[in-house]
Amino acid sequence: MSQHIFKSKAFSGEMLYIQMGFDSPMDWYYMTIFSMTDEGKAENLKWSNLDHDSPESLTLDYFERVLSKMGIEVPNSIIENIEKDRSYRRMNHRIDYSF
Repeated sequence: MSQHIFKSKAFSGEMLYIQMGFDSPMDWYYMTIFSMTDEGKAENLKWSNLDHDSPESLTLDYFERVLSKMGIEVPNSIIENIEKDRSYRRMNHRIDYSF
């Protein structure tokens, strides 16, 4: 499973912790969104691809639309890197864009 992590502020002003990637064993993309504490830690799960009836059918475009509705734009480099993860069937690949 690849992990691409970034933090962003939603329209509501809430800071969110977003993790996206490609799960090679399951052969699908995934995304989770957590609210963040004042200390900067991911806390409450707000959104997960696993909450959907067919998580294997969800696309990166769909995830971008979910985030866009929250006022969050995904940097192109993240999408490109996740697509490469799928092409190369990468596992244990982690990039944190939050720094």
